[in-house]
Amino acid sequence: MNESSPVLILQTVFSHGGLDSHAILFLQVYPDPLVVRAMKQTFLLTLLLNVFLASCIDRSVAEPPQEPVYLVTAKDASDEITIQNGGDLTIMDVQSFSGIGSAKIELDSGDMLEAITIHLHLAGLEEFRISSEKTVIAASFSSRGALNNGSQKIIVSGEELSITSDHPMWLNIRVVSSESTPNIPLHEEEYFEIALPGEFIDESGSSFEIHWVDFYR
Repeated sequence: MNESSPVLILQTVFSHGGLDSHAILFLQVYPDPLVVRAMKQTFLLTLLLNVFLASCIDRSVAEPPQEPVYLVTAKDASDEITIQNGGDLTIMDVQSFSGIGSAKIELDSGDMLEAITIHLHLAGLEEFRISSEKTVIAASFSSRGALNNGSQKIIVSGEELSITSDHPMWLNIRVVSSESTPNIPLHEEEYFEIALPGEFIDESGSSFEIHWVDFYR
């Protein structure tokens, strides 16, 4: 075996990424200690490279979701809708001066967060609707007194179904107030907080619409 043989064998190892059948054949024919040591080192380097690449893939899978950026299109230009993201929660704050309005929310980039809450600044909530391409959820309440559970329904494929608080599409609605038992009509600093169902968020994909009607418009 001449001095160039070890180089030839190392090239064979690198070209096949490890101790393949060609390299093993060379080892059997030319059991040179130098070649054996070099090929073992090559095999070890290949193994370490595979472990490194696998760890990079695991890190990419475990990356947190990207912060969402939304496009908001309000029907009435006087309505003000601001969006804040924090942790796994998106808060959409709606100021409606006319008391009747709607808006389309579209995900422009990033990932939809697990929880979405709407702060609706109205004196009373005659009706609130949220709709995706598949489902409409509608809620209505009394015009006076303390906020009760009201009535809610879903509309799927044109069919209406009344729902209760144990339904996965139920809207959790409460009044945010400094008073222990706020009454309708709400004061200026009070507002309705509406938590969207997780099942609706998953179903809506990248867009949904909201509609609201104030008793005292």
